[in-house]
Amino acid sequence: MTRRKTTPLPPRPPLTLPAHWPAYTTPEYYVWTMARLPKGAIVADWSKQHPHNSYSPLFWYEDRPGVCKTCSAPFVFTKEAQRHCYEELKFPIYAEAVRCAPCRAKIRETKRAQREHMAEMAAREPHPHEAFFKKRS
Repeated sequence: MTRRKTTPLPPRPPLTLPAHWPAYTTPEYYVWTMARLPKGAIVADWSKQHPHNSYSPLFWYEDRPGVCKTCSAPFVFTKEAQRHCYEELKFPIYAEAVRCAPCRAKIRETKRAQREHMAEMAAREPHPHEAFFKKRS
């Protein structure tokens, strides 16, 4: 059995690694993945993402099309919105937008109105026969 001659690899350019380097990915995998960065995508900052138990973090954010769960209208989960959700609001990286912006705004308004109503109810005088209506244990 004869050995094949191996040619030495060319020198690699210096790596620019993220400040927060997780244990679940190697520098070689990072370089390999970042070489495939889509045009117009935003590079993700791992140090700002919520910790997740995954083997693969999000390397970049790109626009993702979707269909609203409520009104069935097509919408785009933009890369800027993803960065805001995952890095500033600390959503899990598996969370996806399932509703369009107007439907999400409508849900937020409904919840705000409900909180306001509950605060008003808590501030009201109790009913004179409240003890009668309470459950007996």
